[in-house]
Amino acid sequence: SSMYQASSGKTPVIITGEKGTELRSAAYLLYREKFAQDGQFIYIDCNLMHDSDWKYFLGSHNSFLYSVGETLCFAPMESSLDHMEQLCEYIRDSCAAARNRLIFLFESEPEAHPLFRFLSLLTPVPALVLPPLRERKGDLPMICAGIINKINVEYGTSLIGLTQDAEKAVGLYDWPGNFVQLYSSLQQMALIETEKSYIQLETAKAVLDSVENSAVSERVVDLSGTLDQICARICRKVLDEEGGNRSRAASRLGISRSTLWKRLKTSQEDKP
Repeated sequence: SSMYQASSGKTPVIITGEKGTELRSAAYLLYREKFAQDGQFIYIDCNLMHDSDWKYFLGSHNSFLYSVGETLCFAPMESSLDHMEQLCEYIRDSCAAARNRLIFLFESEPEAHPLFRFLSLLTPVPALVLPPLRERKGDLPMICAGIINKINVEYGTSLIGLTQDAEKAVGLYDWPGNFVQLYSSLQQMALIETEKSYIQLETAKAVLDSVENSAVSERVVDLSGTLDQICARICRKVLDEEGGNRSRAASRLGISRSTLWKRLKTSQEDKP
């Protein structure tokens, strides 16, 4: 209800949450429920924009900013404050918020971001804060079921769910990476349990141990083993960092989605 209250009027909507809380999905849900009849949902990742992109974005009349009736969702960049200041000035001096619905997504300590401070002055409704998974333990079974259904569609698997013990193990973990980390972990479990209907406790514990070790080692990749094994670890690391999105991971690695899947699949088959 707070999300729908924030969506009333023509002021920008601010959505915040910890890393991995799927802010983009929350923004799209808001769009689908409230604004889909008015226009398109356009996601703009400011971190991927170069100087030439900004020049076009803020100065061209063919830019999305000059459209009417659309929902523009921004993931503000963490660096290049000059561009953020230019965007602030554009919002202040133009009718962008009157022409379109503006949604801004902020991860981790948004109060320190200059764009957040600026938008807070424009927006009378408090920012919407998405709770982390550790505060939604009661929702985990339902969330896991939804993720497994999505994995089944994406990969052609036929998993029904987790065993009771596996579900308990998943529920005991704190999930510091939130939804993105949970999705990636269930994806790894699904890769292992291709011949079974339920994810077993042993598989869940093995993946959770790997997740815990990964959190400790940060971005370090184990370079022991064969070239195929090393490549598989790199693919898995990139896939984790991209929240399980195969298209973005494959793009970063410079390979096709099918090649990415084959490398990950091979790494599971090579295990004793």
